[in-house]
Amino acid sequence: MAAALAILLDAPAYHSGTAVSGGPDTPVWAAAARAGALPDWHALLDGGGFGSIGDAPACFAWAELVAAYPDAKVLLVEREPDRWAASFAGALASVAPYLAQRWWSRAARDAHAVVTQLVSPHVPGLGRGVAPGRQPVPHDGLIALYAEHYAQVKAGVPPHRLAVYRIGDGWGPLCDALGVPVPEGVPFPHAHEGQGDLQVLAVDNWAVLRQRLGQVVATAAAVLAVGVGVRLVRRRE
Repeated sequence: MAAALAILLDAPAYHSGTAVSGGPDTPVWAAAARAGALPDWHALLDGGGFGSIGDAPACFAWAELVAAYPDAKVLLVEREPDRWAASFAGALASVAPYLAQRWWSRAARDAHAVVTQLVSPHVPGLGRGVAPGRQPVPHDGLIALYAEHYAQVKAGVPPHRLAVYRIGDGWGPLCDALGVPVPEGVPFPHAHEGQGDLQVLAVDNWAVLRQRLGQVVATAAAVLAVGVGVRLVRRRE
């Protein structure tokens, strides 16, 4: 989804999974997490020319992103709940060894702070799922999390700002939702299809709206790395 948005908006997508990847933004997220706060969205995103933001932990801050970008439209990306839950469970298992390195790695300590302070409070039982050898969050619990998150987004975003897109529907419905033309001759990207975004970040270490054709803030609900996706779109005046 991030790759598709980057094509449509002609702007990079900010994958908030980089908050725990050990990249240059990880300390920014970690400092906010340790302070019991969220990052300054405009400081984090506006200078980078991003057209979207997605994945956890940003997906859990969808209400704050909606408030920070009042002209943006929200794109809620739906996935099949059972498949999403299985993907997220695998993501937890894959990222756990990295977080376990926090005893000797500052980057891993920062990532652990982000997960425990900005993600775990939203995922019951997640604290038991981020250590090697521990059982992941129960499948039924993840299904319930998915349903609750989507219900909250649908109830909390004004109807005129909310568009719903289902993974697998291709360019047409997505372009209609964003009010942009279908890119001719460009296949719909399927990078990391079937993987949870946390798993992706563990492998390759996934709103800011630029005043362009359109701008989208993907607060991953389905992009939740994990598939609970949300995005916002703002138009040029």
